[in-house]
Amino acid sequence: MILRMMTYNDETGINYEVNGILMVNGGGCHDFIFYITSSVKTSDGKDIIFQAKVMKDLNYCLPFPVIRPKVNAFIG
Repeated sequence: MILRMMTYNDETGINYEVNGILMVNGGGCHDFIFYITSSVKTSDGKDIIFQAKVMKDLNYCLPFPVIRPKVNAFIG
């Protein structure tokens, strides 16, 4: 997750730092897909929530195809 966050920082020009993992959920057949929710500190000291999708391939590698700030759900 930290390596992917470094790539995200390079791609966006932003400097976020992973504070810690908050939750990991598995899904799919035999948990081949994982959703990781983590706490991230911004360069100005604010804490935000990030989500990552990790898919285990048949060689049991764990690429991170998606990492993004958590999308706030519309309520109402």
